Formats: sequence, C-alpha cells, structure tokens
Amino acid sequence: MGGANLSASKEIVLQLLRGEIDADRNRAMFEEDVVLFALLRLDDKEPEWLLREIANTTWPRKLRETLAAAMVKHRAEATAALGDDPR
Repeated sequence: MGGANLSASKEIVLQLLRGEIDADRNRAMFEEDVVLFALLRLDDKEPEWLLREIANTTWPRKLRETLAAAMVKHRAEATAALGDDPR
C-alpha cells in the first residue's frame, strides 16, 4: 500500500509541475491539503525523487520554489537544488 501512496503522491506533484492542477481550479485539493500531504510524504519517503524534480529546469521555477518552500525535512537541500537558474 505504501508504494501506491508514493506513486499517487508523485503523480500529484507532477500534475502540479505540469500546470494541470492549481489552487484556483482544484481548490478542494489544496483546502484539504491533498497536495501538501503528497509533498510531505515524498519529502519523508523519497526525497531524492522530489529533489530531482525541484532541480529539473524543465518545470517553471515558481512551481519548483513552491515545492521547495513547503518541504520540511529537506528544505535546505531543495533550496540548493533550485540553483541560480531563473527558469
């Protein structure tokens, strides 16, 4: 069951990064902390995957910054992973 939760969490983060979900169009996912819990689950269980996505300049920097700021365990690493690239 843990693997399914991790897969679902990854998909939520990827949907956010692709711009498929946002707080305006998917208010319930944000109000009920679905996105936050997905992020925190990955921060705890698969930080390497999450840090790679935060470092991936394919995604808009603003969205990557949002993810990095919400991380608890690995926030410093996430901030470093953003680098200086403004994309």
